[in-house]
Amino acid sequence: MLFPICRDGRFGYINDQGRILVPPSFRQCAAFQDGLGHATSNEHLYFDDNANVECRVSFPDAQDFSEGLCVLLTDEPGFGKEGYFDRGGDVVIEPAFDTAFAFSDGLAVVKNDETFGVIDKNGAWTTDARYGYIGSFHVGIAPASVGEKWGYVDRAGHELIAFDYERTLPASEGSLLAKDGRRWGFLDLSGAWLIEPRFRHALPFAGGLAACLLSEAGRWGYVDKSGETVIEPAFTKADSFSEGLAAVYVGGRIGDDGVPEGGNWGYCNTRGEVVIHPTFDEAGEFRAGVARVGVGGTSFINRSYGYINLAGEWIWEPTR
Repeated sequence: MLFPICRDGRFGYINDQGRILVPPSFRQCAAFQDGLGHATSNEHLYFDDNANVECRVSFPDAQDFSEGLCVLLTDEPGFGKEGYFDRGGDVVIEPAFDTAFAFSDGLAVVKNDETFGVIDKNGAWTTDARYGYIGSFHVGIAPASVGEKWGYVDRAGHELIAFDYERTLPASEGSLLAKDGRRWGFLDLSGAWLIEPRFRHALPFAGGLAACLLSEAGRWGYVDKSGETVIEPAFTKADSFSEGLAAVYVGGRIGDDGVPEGGNWGYCNTRGEVVIHPTFDEAGEFRAGVARVGVGGTSFINRSYGYINLAGEWIWEPTR
């Protein structure tokens, strides 16, 4: 896996040691997905782990690969139709959709005329476009909405868990995060409560733990699948675990726009110990031992970004 960098307004890729393998010369470079990194100039190039160009296309617009296929656009975003091409650059599902989404579990959600349906890798409908929304499939189940209510559907689009909720999210580690009334809880894959709805905010399980807003004072901690608190609510904001560490916001408060302010992001381990000191204004998840972090600025527009390893050491100091 390679990692996108920006230097002097141009993008390229580095490896996990901080060595530049694709010099910064592109208008944009995206994070690796499905083993490829998407770089944009006058065309779309897809680099592999060795910085070789595996795919090159010149569609008006294109997205990132998922399960060997990639969304193409026949015009600028917001215009034209969307379809899919393969790693050889060949169109394999003709552009026929207003919006097309990434494949997961061998299925892709597509949208036509404000309704959502599902297709397989041959472009055949498995669920016609009749839902108000369908999320991504995992273990054969996807969140969906009808009117203002949410539930879950199976691969054929049949109701699997009743549309009784205010919001539902994709499956993660054998559980389903659902909002019942004003509180979030966790269902099992049959629709029975694993953890009754008692959280004002929560994130899906990752690494066996879920970040949840656990105190009336507005502090986040982590629970296990029995609902027991395993990391006490000590953080202003907390993200999901990845590779044994989770980004946590220390100090400050949550602003009126829902964004934490007045503190900094660092990382804690599964015991709740802050092991990478909170010095960042933005902190991403770890992937292949590397996390993207941001410093300075008020948003991604004027912020500098670098990469750290699991020890919190810079492999690429912040640039923009």
